[in-house]
Amino acid sequence: MLVVTLLYSDLFAITFDEDLAKVSGVRTGAINAALVLLTALTVVLAMKVVGIMLISALLILPAVTALQVARGFRATLFMAACFSVFSVVSGIFGSFVLNLPTGATIVIINIFLFVLVFVFKRPFRN
Repeated sequence: MLVVTLLYSDLFAITFDEDLAKVSGVRTGAINAALVLLTALTVVLAMKVVGIMLISALLILPAVTALQVARGFRATLFMAACFSVFSVVSGIFGSFVLNLPTGATIVIINIFLFVLVFVFKRPFRN
């Protein structure tokens, strides 16, 4: 989160239009390399918790859940982090209480959050 906070404007520029960001003086190569390194670090750390097959769900589901309700880039980043932390903490707790596999429980909670947000979001956002 610290790296994303520090590189927020550059990440936003690259996400919006990479060519425009490059012309504007953003070091797109370095920012893309940092993003790849952060993704690799996330995958390596997550392998110990959930296994290789469930990592893609943990990377994708919080982001698409946040995209359903957030109105901007900053809000999407913040809400995705909140959804991730909530699902991991509640998944670990739920797996301990119910004696279930931890990784699968976390992903099921992520899917449940996505379905819940998708069903109850406002149909038309302005």
